[in-house]
Amino acid sequence: MLKIDQLSKQFKSKEVLNKVSLHVNEGEIVSILGRSGSGKSTLLNLIAGFESADGGAIEIKGKVMSAKGRFVDPSERSIGFVFQNYALFPHLSIADNIAFGITHVSKKERQDRVEKLLSLINLDGYGSKYPDTLSGGEQQRVALARVLATEPSVILLDEPFSNVDTALKMSIRNELISILRETNATALFVTHDPHEAMAISDRIAYIDGGEIVQFDTPEALYHTPANENVAAFFGSINRYEGGFVRVEQCRLGDSGDYVCTVLSSIFMGSFYITTVAVQYNGSNLVFVVHTDRKYLEDTELFLSF
Repeated sequence: MLKIDQLSKQFKSKEVLNKVSLHVNEGEIVSILGRSGSGKSTLLNLIAGFESADGGAIEIKGKVMSAKGRFVDPSERSIGFVFQNYALFPHLSIADNIAFGITHVSKKERQDRVEKLLSLINLDGYGSKYPDTLSGGEQQRVALARVLATEPSVILLDEPFSNVDTALKMSIRNELISILRETNATALFVTHDPHEAMAISDRIAYIDGGEIVQFDTPEALYHTPANENVAAFFGSINRYEGGFVRVEQCRLGDSGDYVCTVLSSIFMGSFYITTVAVQYNGSNLVFVVHTDRKYLEDTELFLSF
């Protein structure tokens, strides 16, 4: 569906993307994950056609959209873009917002498509209302429906949950993914939240310094990360000479592999963050362990992982 080959981009003298390659299958949901400044939003803008690449190629459904000597305008790429601020037209009703991009069809077909999408996003009867009467989550669903109305080949979503209240984020995220799954949409999410990426994605492309370090399933990135930086992005790790281990893979007890001494134990609600000093292969290390009880300072235990 979407093929990106050796894509590169510079802004002035700064290289933002370096020969990035990515292949997204039809109906697949992929997250572009990385820290701020890693190049993920630039990649989305190049796919959409908001920026032109310095090298490489972009294909959608086998048609070249960007390559040396060729650049297809955003309006001709069959791409839908869901922005962070939803970008709904405040002077148009919900129905008119959804219908805005529908062209070259009869009035009845246009109306039928709008009604079908209102039902899909669970906003039946809201067609005559205006965006300022809706909650943030409802506005987001309308923004998605407006994109779906044009029947794009690929949907791009740039930090779609950044403006959603934390308490509602999970339910809204689940609703959005359910809609994308039901319509068999091919979608790319840009996010900096690893938990969000793992929850919504078939595969995740972890980008760092303008390069895709690992492109794999959420399970693979978590359990078999390409390097220490990828591992640390998906959760806290303890580092030692020659490797690392996730905090949740460490255990304290009355027996184990390494003698350790408790330095502190801090209550976090459902668990304690317990810090220990441990002798590991002749080195003095400090490890963090999640425990179900508080340990007193200077208590001697055993560490296993």
